[in-house]
Amino acid sequence: MTREQLEHVIRAAAEITGDAEIVVIGSTSILGQYPSAPLELLGSIEADIYPRNHPERFEMLDVIGEMSRFQDTFGYYADPVQHDLPRLPAGWGDRLIPLPVATASGGQVVGLCLEAHDLVLSKYVASREKDRAFNRASSCALSPVAILSTSAGVYQRAIDARRAPWRCASAWEKSTSVPQAVLSLYFLARVYILSVPASTSSNLRRS
Repeated sequence: MTREQLEHVIRAAAEITGDAEIVVIGSTSILGQYPSAPLELLGSIEADIYPRNHPERFEMLDVIGEMSRFQDTFGYYADPVQHDLPRLPAGWGDRLIPLPVATASGGQVVGLCLEAHDLVLSKYVASREKDRAFNRASSCALSPVAILSTSAGVYQRAIDARRAPWRCASAWEKSTSVPQAVLSLYFLARVYILSVPASTSSNLRRS
């Protein structure tokens, strides 16, 4: 699924449910933070979504779901989910990435996509084969992005430290969540770390 196709699903979902905020979870949510995400991460033809302000209306989205006329016409579809389905780190809702989508009437709705760190952690917990495959691909495909972002941040911090040392610590750094801190290392880790047996992941979920 491409960014344009995801926007189409969000637009249709907002119109159907009467909710201008559509939460996107699952692998396609990577398109919120990375509009040109590598093809290795875009194998899914479904968008896992639910209306944020009216989560009870998620079943209304079956009309653009799997085996619907929508899928027959466009080749992709919405997978409506319950709002409490994903297992996500605390505070994930505050880290959602907004994806503004223009409507045919000239208005605007918004898709709220999982932040990449939260997405990867949710897939690690789910630990299905497709989840592990996504995480293996993301560790390779997104490492260059993480390295460049980190390098740029270090460079800017060095400049700021010389100019005004007391401003060296940013507000973001003071409020960095555990998932963000851990996944900063994750993106630079070797792929074999993701090859944890499913039984181990199940034990983690039970603990």
